[in-house]
Amino acid sequence: MTANTLRVLAENDKDQEAVDAAHSPEIPEREKLYRQYLLKTQCCSAFQISLNDAAIEEWDALASPEALEGIQTLMSLRDSGEAEWDESRQALIVPDAVIAGIEPRLWPLMGLPPLGGESIAVDSEGTPYSDDFSINVAFISDKRRLIRPTRIGLQITYGGRPPHLLPPEVFIVAETIEAYKNALSDPNVDRNFAWAEAMSVLSMSRAVEKAVAGISRAKLLTAVRVTAEVDDHGKLRPVILRPKGISGQSDDFLPLLLKGEKKDFSHFLDSGLPINGHVPLGGGTYLFMPPDTQHVVEAIRDINHASPDERMRFLENPRQAIMKALAKAGVKDDSLDDLVNFTFVETPEFISDRVKALGPWQRQTLSFMQPIKTDWYADGADRAGLVLHGQFFCLTQAELEKLISDLHEASVKGDALVKVKDTMIPVESINAASLLECCRKGFFGN
Repeated sequence: MTANTLRVLAENDKDQEAVDAAHSPEIPEREKLYRQYLLKTQCCSAFQISLNDAAIEEWDALASPEALEGIQTLMSLRDSGEAEWDESRQALIVPDAVIAGIEPRLWPLMGLPPLGGESIAVDSEGTPYSDDFSINVAFISDKRRLIRPTRIGLQITYGGRPPHLLPPEVFIVAETIEAYKNALSDPNVDRNFAWAEAMSVLSMSRAVEKAVAGISRAKLLTAVRVTAEVDDHGKLRPVILRPKGISGQSDDFLPLLLKGEKKDFSHFLDSGLPINGHVPLGGGTYLFMPPDTQHVVEAIRDINHASPDERMRFLENPRQAIMKALAKAGVKDDSLDDLVNFTFVETPEFISDRVKALGPWQRQTLSFMQPIKTDWYADGADRAGLVLHGQFFCLTQAELEKLISDLHEASVKGDALVKVKDTMIPVESINAASLLECCRKGFFGN
């Protein structure tokens, strides 16, 4: 079996469950470092692994008994999509970023070079937020800094020795710092955010923990799940969540941002500035927003500029309102429903805010039939929010009384439809007696 370095594109792991898992307290620190690295890496090195020019399906039959575990690992990588079979080369392409997550003892059994014993040192000058800041890494072997080593991804050579692979943590630190330095070559990059992004990985590494702590306390938070709240001024606010664990249940989430960070986040949203993937929160902290999260946050922010009725529709059915807003904004996604269902979480706190605004849910009658307690309407009149034939309406007392009168008239005439705010609703879908009862309780105080 042979393994040669090949430059290919290694897909960045953007799976949302990986984001949750990267921060879970249930996972060992080394595994957290690797998962956080996967979320940020742009490493494009990979190994080309072949066995006697045979198809991968024949490898287990050709392998020696000692190498069988390594072969089975490679086949599982192919099956899971973490590695790609190249028919023209009769070889399996395995990204270095994937290999770094495999037990090093298996590397030789997979036809890869053996594990080396290098460590790493981080040298820096200046501060990360100044133009003269510089940062470099040095590889150390036998307590000596290596002179002009050649590193391609996970593989390193120096001093005429055979190629071997870096310890995973050393590789991750080297890749993270290289990616940071590459990012700074783009004049449009926010260097503060680039450093915070690098620190989100480096701060997890025990290999350089003391070194990077002395450079900066930059922090990068990742926004994945979102809920909403109604603040004291009746404004809808997106709230960034973090999981308690990795079960993904609505009662397993807590607010991600501290009080000061939450205030900075609100001020940024109110400023009207574009998010562009991240939000500065002050004190060297940045909130990183993947595109899916950003779309949902923007939809919640922008609903405040919509009509009062549309804001009420958001409280009544937030996911549907967000999907409509995203579609209206031109967001194209074949799985828009899945995107919103995953990203937006109806927490107990959000449900409590909704009840405060709309009153308790009465599923067997007419949904939300208590007067709405917000100041969103300029006329100051109380309104009732209710669902009729699957559609949401906000009606004043006068409009409710007219609807009751129209229902009575329609029943006398035998009409099948009744008009509710320019929409024709089947008469049989409205329980007039329940409507009258709720109307009396809500507005007349009887």
